[in-house]
Amino acid sequence: MTTAVPDDLIRSHLAALEASPDDGAALDALDALYRREGRLDDLVRLLEVQARRAPSAAGAAALFTRAAEACRGGPRGAARAEELLRQALHADPGHRPAHAALVRVAEERGDAAGAAEALEHQATHEPDRHAAALLWLRAARLWEEMLLRRDRAALLYARAGRADPELSEARERALDCRLALRRFGAAKQLLDQARDAGADRKALAADYVRLGTALLEQPLDHGLALDALIEAVSLDRAAPGAAGALERAKATPRAWRELVAQQLAEAESARERRSAARATLRAAELHAAFGADGEGAAARVHELFDRAMQLWPGNAEGLDFLERWTSERQDWRGQVEALERLAAATRDRAAQAAVQLRLAHAWLTRFGDAERSRQALERVLELDPQSETAAHQLLEMHLDAGRRAEVLAVLERHLAATPSRPGHAALWLRGAEVARGLGDAARAR
Repeated sequence: MTTAVPDDLIRSHLAALEASPDDGAALDALDALYRREGRLDDLVRLLEVQARRAPSAAGAAALFTRAAEACRGGPRGAARAEELLRQALHADPGHRPAHAALVRVAEERGDAAGAAEALEHQATHEPDRHAAALLWLRAARLWEEMLLRRDRAALLYARAGRADPELSEARERALDCRLALRRFGAAKQLLDQARDAGADRKALAADYVRLGTALLEQPLDHGLALDALIEAVSLDRAAPGAAGALERAKATPRAWRELVAQQLAEAESARERRSAARATLRAAELHAAFGADGEGAAARVHELFDRAMQLWPGNAEGLDFLERWTSERQDWRGQVEALERLAAATRDRAAQAAVQLRLAHAWLTRFGDAERSRQALERVLELDPQSETAAHQLLEMHLDAGRRAEVLAVLERHLAATPSRPGHAALWLRGAEVARGLGDAARAR
């Protein structure tokens, strides 16, 4: 008795599949034979054909996913696997194994952004709220820890918390991100939503205390600090630190002058310029929050602000304070004049660029002065040719005005000064389109 050679077996099973496409036993036998013979490419092609013949979307997705797993060790490896997995998800957007495999492929090639995107898609199509929350949480960690995008991470942590209010890690990480980004109102809203969703009272009270305590150092947000601390006490009267922080918050409007004197004394004795700048800026904020309104009071705030920025040119926290304070007073002219003083007072190129970028925004949004805004953006790119924000804003400004030659000049200068990045391909293509519009075929190439 002779044993059929592999080719005979393969032909036999292929004939069975041709006669009955849903013959799982024949497909499994072929899978084993192809793997044993090292014919993975043939296996992948077979599975792909079977996927297209599958009678259901779920069946097609399962076969595309199986094909992707089979080809991961082949010559095209991850790229071919990703292509097949995307076909699986096109057939069945909610296919869990395909989503999970797509995440693994991205992780194995060290593509944190790709893994985060795959996790977000998986979370979007996950019907189980707790499972979706864990996926949002994984994606958010990648954005925060690997991609250094706290803004994106904060959004996804919040989604995880909404999907499962009992997932305290998501809420706490979202709170951390929003505090670091100085989005205090959004931080309070996050906790309010968790309260309304029925989150654990003691854990939530601790988060309100953390927010309220942090806001005690932000005089312009004194009202928000009071609200957070009162909420903490209402949820848990014994919440550690709540009572003391609440008393301190209530006392601040009466003791703000003494606090100003303390901050200025700290600035005077500070050995490091940035420490002195922080203390001086805090004194300015206390004056802005609690001092009597009027020209004299505003002049004192400007004086302290200017002093703080001289100690630390370009300090983003200081620039944020100026924008917020002058905006709340609708003192747009005072905002621009303060920024122009800062630009003239420092020789630090990075600090000048930061100030000019704020000036460009102020001229355009508060005064509708596109020409002065353009001049400020051009000054930013002189100081920092790699500034993506300035380059993109100036590019749009020239496009809106139909200045195509200037568009090319901005693109070429910015791209030549900046190390190659994935997003640059779109900019080069845009430049090529503009060059073709100008009839400059050589530059378009």
